[in-house]
Amino acid sequence: MVGTFGRNIITTEPDSPLVSVIIPHFNGVEILTECLNSLQKSTWNNLEIIVVDNASTDNSVSVIQDNYPDVRLVECIKNLGYAGGCNAGSSFAFGEYIIFLNNDTIQETNWIEPMLQVLESNPEVSAAQPKIKNYYDRKKFDYAGGCGGEMDILGFPYTR
Repeated sequence: MVGTFGRNIITTEPDSPLVSVIIPHFNGVEILTECLNSLQKSTWNNLEIIVVDNASTDNSVSVIQDNYPDVRLVECIKNLGYAGGCNAGSSFAFGEYIIFLNNDTIQETNWIEPMLQVLESNPEVSAAQPKIKNYYDRKKFDYAGGCGGEMDILGFPYTR
């Protein structure tokens, strides 16, 4: 694995916790740029974005390097998959909170604040998930966190 070091943080607010967003990625730079563009519009003021490139064979690495100077890029020499990419990215994260994202997601501007409000106000809560809208029809939900998801007896998640 090749990593870039140092702290690439979009902006900092001393009173707000740093949030690290980790995006495992393999090819499909077009969908990744949509994701990164939406993250740049985030209203959360203390954000670190880490893209873990799982040995893409397209021009993903150069597009990230050339167009997203605030994104920390971790280049893997082989495809670690989604979970491996998440683990690799978390080892480079400085945030008090970590968000794992798929590379084909587009975020609304204020998507982080409601999750942090829940986490910060209740010490018994250790994880949060936003509602996930359908990529093609934003009026439909693909997943709605605890309201729409269940876990089977083996610990595998599924949606209602």
